[in-house]
Amino acid sequence: INECDENSNLCPSNTICENTYASYRCNCPRGQNYIDQVCTDVLVFNLQFTIRNVSFTNNLNDPRDEDYLKLKSQLESSVDNVYNKSDERSFYIAPARLQWFSQGPSNTVTANFSIFFNPLVRQMSMGDVRTEFISNLATTANGQSVLEPRYELTSSSIAAGDYNECSYSPSVCDSDELCQNYPGTYRCYCSSPRAVNINNVCT
Repeated sequence: INECDENSNLCPSNTICENTYASYRCNCPRGQNYIDQVCTDVLVFNLQFTIRNVSFTNNLNDPRDEDYLKLKSQLESSVDNVYNKSDERSFYIAPARLQWFSQGPSNTVTANFSIFFNPLVRQMSMGDVRTEFISNLATTANGQSVLEPRYELTSSSIAAGDYNECSYSPSVCDSDELCQNYPGTYRCYCSSPRAVNINNVCT
């Protein structure tokens, strides 16, 4: 059942309804997340890793497919658990969001995530995002990194990066503003040198 299609009033007007496995959730616009039930600017990073013991199928290209939704739900929960037991857990904003699956080497599965942190209490870097993830993974007796409960990761594939919010379409800034990308975030500036941004409005 796609709850978002059946009821257009499930989420507040400034949020986007996303269908999940056996449920749904309300997402803030890009670059924002819920803090105290309000959509607020956050630091957004990309986390990518390859799962060795899951085979890629065409079903993982379809966000509406049950296989896609099941694996998405399991991985998002697992990634949340990793960051929620890290030293940065008080700055981490759950949930992690899977953006897409892609085919990795030897028909493995590569997962791409958005990871969120509260910028008001901690300025995270891409290095911090990767280090906290790796250091809180489980490890087998032979040194294999495992995203619990069962996903074996290729350690060399784990990477963190920055999203360029200024490349989004539609633009995150108004038509009379210039967008400047920064690690984990962005800023909108008035395009005219005489304009002043007051209450987020160029005058």
